Amino acid sequence: MLSALPVISSVLLVLLLGQVLSRTILPEPQFWQGISRLCYWVLFPAMLFKTIAQSDFSTLPVDAVLSSLLLGLAAIIIISYCAGRFVKLPAADLSSLMQGSFRHNGFMALTVISGLYGAPGLALGTLCIAVLVPPSNVVAVIVMVLLNQRGKQANIRKLLAKELARNPLIIGIAAGLAAKFSPLALPDFLYVSAGLVGEAALPILLLGVGAGVKISASLTASVKPLLLAILAKGLLFPALLVGFGLLFGVNELALAILAIFGVMPTAVSSYALAQELDGNVPLMAEIISLQTLCCLPFLLLWLALVG
Repeated sequence: MLSALPVISSVLLVLLLGQVLSRTILPEPQFWQGISRLCYWVLFPAMLFKTIAQSDFSTLPVDAVLSSLLLGLAAIIIISYCAGRFVKLPAADLSSLMQGSFRHNGFMALTVISGLYGAPGLALGTLCIAVLVPPSNVVAVIVMVLLNQRGKQANIRKLLAKELARNPLIIGIAAGLAAKFSPLALPDFLYVSAGLVGEAALPILLLGVGAGVKISASLTASVKPLLLAILAKGLLFPALLVGFGLLFGVNELALAILAIFGVMPTAVSSYALAQELDGNVPLMAEIISLQTLCCLPFLLLWLALVG
């Protein structure tokens, strides 16, 4: 755990810098919205493309990690739905709770993983994103439509196709896999260019996440879904992923990376999806912000447990 403190402290400082910048010399929301779009549409797809295309996955516990991720994802989806129903959340609140429970900020996870474990960890972290992004996006759309847009289920295929076809992370993953298994060698300058662009992704993303943390003075959203969302990400989802990892016998590096992905705050794009599909938008914003603030202490806890 002590070896992780410098990396986690650095992440926290960059997040704080983003918050300070958003309150001082760069207060314009349009600037940070542009930063978010740049990371989402350009920088991270480039990084995913290069990492997947040039990583050697033959030495990684691919089957065990894949099984752990998919089983953990299925379990947290079911548990978060049942918990929300048990406390009688309205449909819009429940949809935000569920997004806050099973979606993840893979960019922030890769920042931590890159600092702690270098290239081997980054390759395994990229594999985790490649496994989690497609089903997470599919389930998120299905959940939002079924809970918030009853009577519009006929459009669910169209919505799914739209979300998947325009998702730049899926495009970056697919391009990386195509390049990796293509019989034709791509020119080196493409990888160099993607690397130059992708290297900017992690620090810029952290500044944007820090700038985006907004907690209302009164926490107007319901306490129940907020508390459930924090517990789901801080304790339950990482416990499920680590538990399945132990069951499948993954190595120590894979176990730590599973814990990191489990504890990361939900994806920032959850907010946009809540806007588009009639979720509780203020609640979604506060879940994202509070999970971002809470994730680093929980991360230290999990790294201490699995290290």
